Amino acid sequence: MRVPFCFVLYSATTGLRRELCRVGGPEA
Repeated sequence: MRVPFCFVLYSATTGLRRELCRVGGPEA
């Protein structure tokens, strides 16, 4: 199963929004 899952990280100190997307697969 190669399902791309994205998780968003919020910084409480600076208020920066970080979006990290990763693809779960053999090529990852």
